[in-house]
Amino acid sequence: MGTLDDLYITITSDELLFFVPVFYIKTVERKDSREEDIPFVDLAKLTGADEERKNSGYRLLLSHEGRTFALTAEQVGNLRTVPREAQRPLPDSVRTDENRYLSAIVPIESEDESGRELLAYVLDPKILYESAAAARPDLEEPKGNS
Repeated sequence: MGTLDDLYITITSDELLFFVPVFYIKTVERKDSREEDIPFVDLAKLTGADEERKNSGYRLLLSHEGRTFALTAEQVGNLRTVPREAQRPLPDSVRTDENRYLSAIVPIESEDESGRELLAYVLDPKILYESAAAARPDLEEPKGNS
């Protein structure tokens, strides 16, 4: 049996599958049309989705070092145990500044009858938070004094 560190929720954006560590998730909710009032990352924008395909129906509220930010996604799926040994580092040949929010790839079997192998991408909440805060510094929550 895995630990909380091995537990992820699956989300999709632009027909890509991502894993978000459950440890960072505060809540998942349907996204409405209101303006974001906290720093946020639009996953469809990060993946380069066409304007017509940007359909973020969900908002995940995540917490990183006591600061809340939102991550939007098209769909939210199931919980999944993904042990560290199943995660493969992103190859240096494809790692760039634009995709540094991806911490690993995980080969998984397709859920349809094809049985083909797919790749899921593990998201790094720390990097996502940095991106969200940099995009909207006016919304960054002040961190409490220690």
